[in-house]
Amino acid sequence: MNFFSNINFSNDYLIHFNSPLFQEIKGRQQDFMKAFNAGDAAGAASVYDPDGYFMPNGRNPVKGRSGL
Repeated sequence: MNFFSNINFSNDYLIHFNSPLFQEIKGRQQDFMKAFNAGDAAGAASVYDPDGYFMPNGRNPVKGRSGL
């Protein structure tokens, strides 16, 4: 599913959605969702930086891939 297909990227504010950083984030989100939906916990965790934090709502933050 592409949530961005109907956005007009000619708007000056939205032009940043075409930036390499945004594309990298979007790609990692897709990788995470693919692994998550397949039940692949290691694959989903691999999207995160080894020292990164996962901050689920209503729960304590989890540090690192091993915590995921």
